[in-house]
Amino acid sequence: MNLQFVSEMQPRERYLHGSALIMYNISKLQKEVISCPEADLPNNIHDRLNELFEIKAKWTVEEITPYIM
Repeated sequence: MNLQFVSEMQPRERYLHGSALIMYNISKLQKEVISCPEADLPNNIHDRLNELFEIKAKWTVEEITPYIM
């Protein structure tokens, strides 16, 4: 396997909706893919939103939609 190719791969956010988030890691100065499967979140909308906002303080409508629909 060509490891250089793997390290240069750029995930497309639209393929990750409801499964993972792309977040910027300030300490590493790079983007990271964080696993966040919709199925692992609480069913209660209040608890779900609390957990989502613990993961990330600010969301776009496009980012949060798979988690609240």
